[in-house]
Amino acid sequence: LVGSATTAEPTITCCTSTEIEVVLTAEPQANVNISVCSSDFGGTEGTVSLSSSSSGAIDQCVFAIFTASDWTEAQTVYVTGGNDDIDDGNQAYNVYFSSSSTDVAFDGSDASIGLVNVDDDVASVSTQLPATPARVYEGNATQYSYSIVLTSQPIDDVAISLTSSNEDQITVDPSVLTFTSATWDVAQSVHASSVDNYIDEGDVSASIVATVTSATDANYDGLEIADVDVLCVNNDV
Repeated sequence: LVGSATTAEPTITCCTSTEIEVVLTAEPQANVNISVCSSDFGGTEGTVSLSSSSSGAIDQCVFAIFTASDWTEAQTVYVTGGNDDIDDGNQAYNVYFSSSSTDVAFDGSDASIGLVNVDDDVASVSTQLPATPARVYEGNATQYSYSIVLTSQPIDDVAISLTSSNEDQITVDPSVLTFTSATWDVAQSVHASSVDNYIDEGDVSASIVATVTSATDANYDGLEIADVDVLCVNNDV
């Protein structure tokens, strides 16, 4: 029993496949059944199949059969990198080969190949600004609004606290945005409003400061994101 990867490096980028050829080293006296299994039980990092068209199916094991007439013909196992939305780094796993046969020479033969699923997710916060100028007008109820969304699925709730650096001029609502593993990719809106203070002080700017916290997701906890500067146009003379 021989299993060999056809790629130089045993790494798979999410959702692409690599091929492993399986072949016997000698003619069997009886049929040889070979189970090919991924150690990734959940199918999130690597799955196996005997057909390139089924790549991506969550199969923990597939089975190849060799006979005395086709034992020299290699059979191809396709290993596909699993896709998730979590920034969990590159994940190693194994593909195991195990044979069973009434031919004792092949019964119980084992082999394994190690692979790595290359992660394509990055934990960050995306601030989506509109094309309109970042300004509000004192005495005008019109708000300046923008949205915030995460770029990867967190493993725990992510809270983004929002404050204004000059609350005498500009306020922000809401004060906290919460993203969960189910809502991480749904953008949430932030609204900046002017404060009418009846003082002739000229136009004044303030920064909307965001602080990111998460109880157990270290990728997001303490993550720094850029402030959003908003100008408050004065209406007093």
